Amino acid sequence: MPKQTYLHKRAKSAVYYFHYFRCRIPNDLLSCYEDKRDIIFSLKTRDHHEAMRRVPIEAGKLQTEFEALRRSLVNAQNPPRRF
Repeated sequence: MPKQTYLHKRAKSAVYYFHYFRCRIPNDLLSCYEDKRDIIFSLKTRDHHEAMRRVPIEAGKLQTEFEALRRSLVNAQNPPRRF
């Protein structure tokens, strides 16, 4: 099975294309994102090597966001008890 790279190319014309970051939203967090299944945004570069350098940075940011959302969902379901 190939490794997930999160990297996609989108053509702006017949000659130019830009690299985009694309990540599927985990099923347990779909309710936090209205009508979205994927997060897609431009890496603002046409250079493949630069895009490959930026992908792990953006993937780390997104995983941090997912973890924070999961913690907030757990805290909302289990409010602190008062003794």
